[in-house]
Amino acid sequence: MVKHNNIRPNIHFHKDYQRWIKTHFDQPTKKKKRARLRRIKAATKAPRPAEKFRPVVSCPTQKYNMRVRAGRGFSLLELQGAGIKPKYARTIGIAVDGRRRNKSQEGLARNVRRLKKYTSSLVLFPLRPKGKERKDEEKMIQFLVAERKAKMQMAKYINYLKEPLPVKNKKKIASIVKLDDVPDYNAWGTMKNEWCLKKHHFEWRRRDKRKAHKKRKEAEKKK
Repeated sequence: MVKHNNIRPNIHFHKDYQRWIKTHFDQPTKKKKRARLRRIKAATKAPRPAEKFRPVVSCPTQKYNMRVRAGRGFSLLELQGAGIKPKYARTIGIAVDGRRRNKSQEGLARNVRRLKKYTSSLVLFPLRPKGKERKDEEKMIQFLVAERKAKMQMAKYINYLKEPLPVKNKKKIASIVKLDDVPDYNAWGTMKNEWCLKKHHFEWRRRDKRKAHKKRKEAEKKK
């Protein structure tokens, strides 16, 4: 608020705001560029998949724990179950996560089955001879024969997938059940009772031990 008999404020702050504005008019071009680079990457890696082979993991928290998604990498226990060494697994396109721990037997068995399925349909191309080995006629013939076999094996697979055995989440559809088929069972009461037993287990055990000890002492006094 202006006070007293002063000049009317007429200040113009030259903030030079144009310096701080960033526009994204190149977004459609960048989108095309990213797609082109992905195609180049896929072409250079072919016939290998563009992405690594990843495990199926359950999403965290109660809200999403019924959903599954692709994890970071297979645990060491899962690789051991499938009979694959971690160092070798990385060379055949399998993602390995040494820090991951298996919390359930079902999850472990599911990923072991997934690994076995992947290795059963895996086509390994031979390594090209290098240096002096290139002049060795026998080794070159062996390489060309093995490469030919691998290509013949690959001819069976027409579609090239971005990632091997992609993880797809199946929607669970609710089914209608007759009221007569529903068992007469108090689920909430049972759950509450189990929770109560868990909470007071040690307290009640101490109480029972004290009672038993007291009875023993009384019985000894009577004797």
